[in-house]
Amino acid sequence: MIRHKTKACCGRSNLILEAPSAIRAHQISVFEGAGYSAPKSHKSIGIFYVRKDGLVATAPYGSRRITIYCGKNCDEKIDAFEKILEQAIAS
Repeated sequence: MIRHKTKACCGRSNLILEAPSAIRAHQISVFEGAGYSAPKSHKSIGIFYVRKDGLVATAPYGSRRITIYCGKNCDEKIDAFEKILEQAIAS
């Protein structure tokens, strides 16, 4: 996976994670199994949206680029997210 840092409001930065293949709706169940919450309202309108412990990841379904917003301990949270994403893509 490729990581791209982008500038955000108020001196913060966001991360764009580029996955090797597109995100699909059925992959949400892998994230839910790992403790991430995913609102059903987003799934029904075609938006990948999961959150856990201050990390929020969003993308339109069919995209390879996921925008990640994070609070503290971002590196650890992003590494954990990336492992789950790899499992989801393999499913």
